[in-house]
Amino acid sequence: MRNQLCRLISHTESTINITHAGHDISQINDSFLVVTQDVTIQIPQLSAPTFGGITPDICPYMYFGVKPSNQLIRQMKVINNGKPTEYLSQECVREGFAYANLKGASEKRGKKGIHTTYESVSQYSPDICGVYIPLNSFKNGNKSATVRMRSLIPISDLLPFQSFCIYPSNIIGQLALKVLFSPDYYRLTSISTKCYQYQC
Repeated sequence: MRNQLCRLISHTESTINITHAGHDISQINDSFLVVTQDVTIQIPQLSAPTFGGITPDICPYMYFGVKPSNQLIRQMKVINNGKPTEYLSQECVREGFAYANLKGASEKRGKKGIHTTYESVSQYSPDICGVYIPLNSFKNGNKSATVRMRSLIPISDLLPFQSFCIYPSNIIGQLALKVLFSPDYYRLTSISTKCYQYQC
């Protein structure tokens, strides 16, 4: 497999509540951020011979996604009761990379929308943080394809909450995150030409 970083321009900042005023206790370790994005990928280098030999039974696939989902967050600030705290991280990608590397392989398997391993991609496993794209999806004038990405970011995969389990929000107050999402660490990977009838 070959892979490359996909550098995209758009960056989005969002404020997300991770506790609820109606709940006295929040289970941080069971909470997720759900990130849904429609992404258009263009590969202008593709030429007509690239699509030669593609049939319904033989069609190479591309993988598009991230390795750990927490790399989608570039910057994060913690908000308590509507006011910024002193916690501000501008190194979330490095923190996410380090934390993901500390996890054992068994913890990453079967984590659809959260983790991707080279093994899972090479086996066309559905347990990835990304999508499989048939190469013939790019067989158009723009040599582009639009995919919908759905990623899950466990709150406990973010550095300030890695030791959290139960959070007494009725005592300490409501928590929110102001995060800057970055698509810079999406990867586009060609997969072995041994093709399978995979339903995207």
